[in-house]
Amino acid sequence: MYRYRMDELALAQVTGLWRWRIRRHFKPQVFARLSPRILNRYADAFALPIAQLIAYQQGAVNEL
Repeated sequence: MYRYRMDELALAQVTGLWRWRIRRHFKPQVFARLSPRILNRYADAFALPIAQLIAYQQGAVNEL
């Protein structure tokens, strides 16, 4: 989100998801269970491959 300077509202508009769902997806437990379809929406919004998006989240979880 910081790379593209998106807030929740902008990310919701780009992905077509509700803001409450995006806030919920910020939780590592919930993100780990996201479907490939939802992950694809986030990957398209950030212009990243899905594998890199998943690897980034796994790295963030390992730092906790």
